[in-house]
Amino acid sequence: PYGAPRRSSETLASLDCVSMDPTGAGFSSDPDRGVFQGGSVAVSALQFALATRATEIGFLGVDIANADAPRFYETAGEVAFSGIAGAERRILAHIALARDHAAKNGVRLVNHSAVSALRSIGLDYKALVQSAS
Repeated sequence: PYGAPRRSSETLASLDCVSMDPTGAGFSSDPDRGVFQGGSVAVSALQFALATRATEIGFLGVDIANADAPRFYETAGEVAFSGIAGAERRILAHIALARDHAAKNGVRLVNHSAVSALRSIGLDYKALVQSAS
């Protein structure tokens, strides 16, 4: 909570809106009471998105698998540091827990990135379909 000491894992696990796994990954079904920060803003955003009661939530740009490669505007040797690659397992554990919650509630999570590490947790790639104008 803001301005208060961090809650222990035991206290968090006892909350009715919280699911946690043995690795320490967590999911909050009530973002008004708090969200888990799992190494990427995508983890927090997913908790808010699931609270909207949407029936499908798509991931764009949550690649992770190539996070230590130069970005499109960078060259080899001149790459900005990113901690995402080192946090891959942590991020995926949080998203997998949210994926399970989503499935129980009839929400479909869709991965729109062909190079995403989300494929390793069962979120297969689905191309975005553009409508003809």
